[in-house]
Amino acid sequence: MTDSVTAEDRVAKDRVAEGIATTSSPRSGRLDPELRQLVRELLVQMRSLPEDSSQRAALRDRLVELNIPLVRYLARRFPASKEPLDDLVQVGMIGLLKAIDRFDPERGLEFSTYAVPTILGEIKRYFRDSTWAIHVPRGTRDLHSAIVSARAELTQELGRSLTLADLAERVHATEQEVLEALDAGQTYTSSSLDAMSDVIGEGRDNAFGFEDGRLEQVEWRADLRPAIANLPEAQREVLMLRFVYDQSQTQIAKAMGVSQMQVSRLLSRSMRHLRSELGTPVAQPVAVAGGTTAGATAGATAAAARRAPARGGKPRTLAHA
Repeated sequence: MTDSVTAEDRVAKDRVAEGIATTSSPRSGRLDPELRQLVRELLVQMRSLPEDSSQRAALRDRLVELNIPLVRYLARRFPASKEPLDDLVQVGMIGLLKAIDRFDPERGLEFSTYAVPTILGEIKRYFRDSTWAIHVPRGTRDLHSAIVSARAELTQELGRSLTLADLAERVHATEQEVLEALDAGQTYTSSSLDAMSDVIGEGRDNAFGFEDGRLEQVEWRADLRPAIANLPEAQREVLMLRFVYDQSQTQIAKAMGVSQMQVSRLLSRSMRHLRSELGTPVAQPVAVAGGTTAGATAGATAAAARRAPARGGKPRTLAHA
């Protein structure tokens, strides 16, 4: 490497390190003429060195530094992407390295002419293969990208809401294929359950899970099933009408063609049988003053009855039968 080239390279490297503009236009990402010439000379020198040469590695690093503005410019061409700019720049740097390694100066082309499509291709490949939340066929992904571009163009051209037929005609696909691609586009990103629970303001377990009270009934039903099966048919029918169809004793008596008193007795007899089968304490009968007997428990029901005033305004007196 000649002394003049080394001096120019040192100046260019210092300009990059100090943040001085190395492009003729920050928006275009193009190097100014003298730096383009420097890049070409560095590429020629790197090409002439063996693969395992330490000097070749140093030249490669300098070429990367000189072309960082080009990579950042190309990464900014995807503003609609939800990916961080720094991630796209890192992907673009991979494309830049591939362009540096594969570029042939003897073909007489500008390095940027070869590097730009290589860097863009790497970024697009990243979008295609690495950013989807679930695996989607490549054809569907490509069609979705075409639909996104066509939607923006058609909206400006037609000045109205687009139809499936409009999109299908522009991307040369059927309406069904367009629908499938749009549905697949919904899976591009996924939401974290932790993030969703933070929005709700509750923990993940409280936000997305709950205790099903019916689970306790599974064991009860398993115990009740054989006990109910041992009841006579009339008692099973009364229980079904009362607790499944939620009918009153009057409605049950009318449906079965019996008196309400008979229905009450059937219910009481059935409940005593079920409690006995399940090992549940049977309610003790209590007698209200005046000779009336009530089939209530001696605990809570009797206490409630003591607190309830009689029709005449006097409290009832209860005595165990």
